[in-house]
Amino acid sequence: MKFLHSMLRVSDPDATVAFFQLLGLEERRRMEVPEGKFTLIFLGVPGDDAEVELTHNWEESGYEGGRNFGHLAYLVDDLRDPDLRHHLETQARRTRSAITKLLAEAVARGELAKRANPKRLARTVETIIGGSMLTWATYREGTAVRWMRQDLELVLAPFLKRKA
Repeated sequence: MKFLHSMLRVSDPDATVAFFQLLGLEERRRMEVPEGKFTLIFLGVPGDDAEVELTHNWEESGYEGGRNFGHLAYLVDDLRDPDLRHHLETQARRTRSAITKLLAEAVARGELAKRANPKRLARTVETIIGGSMLTWATYREGTAVRWMRQDLELVLAPFLKRKA
């Protein structure tokens, strides 16, 4: 397993790049993504492959409460690696648990029909989220958020309670 990068969300990319340059990092590449309204900036120490990825969401004015940390990225040579499998399963269980909780709360508030089974529906929602992101990454039509919202609305439509 090899460490690739750490992602941070930033509101002021120029100031952030200047800060990391003071620490000896150099900008390696920058990608503007107009359809997603964000910019990715990769920085690293000369002679080291590891990077810091800065993500600037154009419509975001600030991050509070630790929302600026994004992720750590690793390259894994063997998807059968037990440590990787354990990590993936742990993350998947946490994600499904959080989705189940949100769906159960929506049923309790009357936003979803009582016949909705939050536990079974969570599995479908989790699958839709993963599939939507992969499909959007392929086609790049509109924004990822809009693409995912359309897919989730289609799946949840039979359970939504419409306001009169």
